[in-house]
Amino acid sequence: MDLHCANQAAMLPSLGKPAFATNKFSEARPYGQKITLPYELANHSIKSDFMLEHGQRCSQNLIFDEMNLSYNGRLEFVAPSLGDRYLLQLNISGECLVKQNDSSYLARPGSMFVINPNTRSHKTWYNGFRQLMVWIDRSTLERVLSREIGYDLDRPLTFNWPDQDEAPRISAFWHRMVHVLTQLKEADTSQFHWRYVREFEHLLLLDLLISTPNNYSQDLDLSENLVAPYYVRRVERLLRARFRDPITMEDIYEASGVSPRTLFYGFRQFRHTTPMAMLKKLRLEQARKELLLSAREGGSVTETAMNCGFQNMSMFSREYKTRFNEAPSDTLRRGLR
Repeated sequence: MDLHCANQAAMLPSLGKPAFATNKFSEARPYGQKITLPYELANHSIKSDFMLEHGQRCSQNLIFDEMNLSYNGRLEFVAPSLGDRYLLQLNISGECLVKQNDSSYLARPGSMFVINPNTRSHKTWYNGFRQLMVWIDRSTLERVLSREIGYDLDRPLTFNWPDQDEAPRISAFWHRMVHVLTQLKEADTSQFHWRYVREFEHLLLLDLLISTPNNYSQDLDLSENLVAPYYVRRVERLLRARFRDPITMEDIYEASGVSPRTLFYGFRQFRHTTPMAMLKKLRLEQARKELLLSAREGGSVTETAMNCGFQNMSMFSREYKTRFNEAPSDTLRRGLR
C-alpha cells in the first residue's frame, strides 16, 4: 500500500483501555489463541522481551479485536478455515506475510485484506505489530451484498488481495475507520437502539464490499442508472438458468414478484426489450455456439434447437436467419471447417 494509506493507519485510534495486557509469553499464548480462534500458534522465535495488549468492542454481528504485540522475532499462526465468518484485517504497524490457499500477500502498514471463510490461511508476523481484526458474520455480510446488488447470491462471496489500483479506495476506508473506532471507543453499542446498530453495521460492511476487491465488485460498481430493479434481475437470472426449459409468462411473473405492468415497464426502461424477447435472444445465441461445436460430434440442427429450448423448427430457422443472416445449417457446416 502507498504512504498515504500508512499515514491514515497511523491515525487510527485505539479501542480504549486494554482488556488484557501481559509481558509473559506463557500467559499471552493461550489468551491470544482463545481470542483469535480458530487460529493457532504454529511456530515462533521470540528473541527479546515480549508485550501483548488486547482491546475489544462488539456490536450485534461484528467483533473488533485490537492486538498490539512488541517483540523481536517471528510468530506464525494457522487456521484450517474460519467457518461462518470473514476476517477483515487492518495492519496498523508491522509486516505480515499472509497465505490463503495457494496465494500469498505481504501486508505492510496501511494494508487491509480479508480472509475468506472456507480457506486455509497462514500468517507470519515479524518483529511486533499492531492490527485491528474485524470478525464478520458470514450471513450478515451476504445479506448486505444481496440487498445492494438486488438479487440472491449465485456464488459464494470471495475477496481478493488488494493491489495498488485499490490504494485510493483503501485510503478512504482507513479514513472512515478512524470515525468508526472513535464511535466504538466513546460509546457502548449495547446502549444503542438496534436499528441504529443495524445501520451502523450495514454502512461499515457496504464500505468494505466497495473498498476491497471481490467477485461481486463489477456489480457493485455499476452506476445507478445502469442498475435495473431487483425484479428485472430476478427474471434475468431465471432466464439464464432455465433457458433450455419451457418457460411461461406465469413462471416469469412468479419469479419477478411484481405485477405484469411493472415488470414490462422495468424491462423496457432498463433493458429495452421484453422478458420473452430476452429469452429468445439467449436461446438463439446459445444455439449458435452449440451448432459450431456440435458439427464435429455429429450433431444436427434439430437436436441443437431442441436442446436450446426451441420446439418449432420452422420458427427456429426463421428467427435464426433473421438474427444471424444465415441458416442454422450454414452455421453447422462452418463448424466442420
